[in-house]
Order: sequence, then structure tokens, then C-alpha cells
Amino acid sequence: MGRNMPLNPGVVHELVATAAQGLLFPLGVKPRDITTVGPGHNRPLILIHGYGHNRSALLPLETYLRLLGFNRVFPFSYSAQEGIEAVAKKLALFVRKVQKACASENNTVDLEAHSLGGLAARVYLQDLGGARVVDQCLTLATPHLGSTNSSWAPPAVGEQMLPESAFIKQLNRPGSRAPGVRFCSLWADQDLMIQPHENAIYNQGDDYCLPATGHLGILTHPQSLQHIAQKLSANQEIPPTPLARTATLARRTWRLGHSLWNRKKNKQEN
Repeated sequence: MGRNMPLNPGVVHELVATAAQGLLFPLGVKPRDITTVGPGHNRPLILIHGYGHNRSALLPLETYLRLLGFNRVFPFSYSAQEGIEAVAKKLALFVRKVQKACASENNTVDLEAHSLGGLAARVYLQDLGGARVVDQCLTLATPHLGSTNSSWAPPAVGEQMLPESAFIKQLNRPGSRAPGVRFCSLWADQDLMIQPHENAIYNQGDDYCLPATGHLGILTHPQSLQHIAQKLSANQEIPPTPLARTATLARRTWRLGHSLWNRKKNKQEN
């Protein structure tokens, strides 16, 4: 019976994603310098990786977004050894540098953060004035309400992420939401790092569950990439690229085919 047991797609996807992250890791060891790009069509986007990773963790997402026309993407690199609050302070400095590089000191930026990076983003938004300069914050597999399984992080940081920790209570205190910032939390239904899974949902803004994937798989899940691109495209004009046009045509074709199939199926049943 064991030999005939089908493999769990979520487990397979997570294993492949983990292997891919290992291969990509050397590409992000050195932080990328912020280059001056000047004004552009879309808001600057800052990518924030999770604990134990580097900017390479979000390289697939960055590549996908750039192919779609997002040409102002800046990966933020950090070490969480000093604690989440210290990361948030470094993020505040990084945002100011990005605004200067994009000649948009008076305009907003977007944040996209994975895992612990999302907690640092919230500290920045709620306690360090980030809400004044951020339009949208998307989090992937971030333990907004903590995680009972935080042993994967070193003791100091792991204790901060426990559901009953002083840090998590302070982060989610009444009235702590960053005013004016649009939030969306993406979470995975097979995330072994965030327990329970629903603790990755931030109760302000939208949330979206990625099926059959885990903590690292969410970074490359097709639905995750598409959802992020759609959210980031809201309220701004992204110059279309050949890939973007092809993707739009493919989505429309799929929807048309799906609609025709459903109509045919309904007629047969009736």
C-alpha cells in the first residue's frame, strides 16, 4: 500500500523550492548597490527577504516582475542577529536611499516581504514613520501573530516570534495599524515554519491562501507571482512588455476556454 501512495504535491513543490534556494544562495551573498535610476512610471519596490536568506531568495520574483515591466526594484539585505527592531531601522535608512536614487523623495514606495522580513516591515510602518512613505505592503508567509514553531531561528529572534511574546503583543496592540497603507498577506496551507498556518494572516487588508505549498514554495508558486503582480499594478501604470502582453493573452484565452467548457458541461447535465 505504501508504494502506491501518491506524493503530496505540496511536499514535492517545497522540496524543489528548497533545492532551488540553495542553488541561488551564492548569487545574493553580496548586497546589491543602489543605483540612481531617476523618475519612472512605477513606484519603487523594495524586496525584503526572510531570516537566514539573502536577496537571492526573491530573485525569481524580481525577475518575473522586471519582465512584466517593473523596472524600479531594489532588494534589501540584512542580518537579523541584532533583532527585528534593528532590521526595521536599517530598512528605514534603505527606503530613504531608494527614494533619493529614484528622485522620488516626496512619493511613495511599495514593500514586498517574506517571513521575518514582514515583521521588520511592520515595525518600520507602525513605529518608525514608514506609513508616510509606503503605499502598499505585501507579506509572504510572515508570522504576523507569531508561530509556535520558531525554533528555526536563533533563540533571541525565535523568542520574539512566539505568539505570546512581548514583541508580537506590541506589534498587534490595538490601534497599531499603519494608516493609509494597503496590506495583503499571502500564506501557505502547508507552511511548516508558521504554526498555525493562519497566523500568517494580517487582520488588516486582504489575505490570499496559496494551495499545496510551503514556506519557501510560496516564493515561486505561479499563483503567488501572479497575485503579487496584480496587487502591485493597482493604481499605477506599468509599461507593457512582450511577456506582459503574452501573459494577458494567455489569461484571457484560459478564461474563455474555461467559460466555454462550463457552458458545455451545464448543457450536458441539463
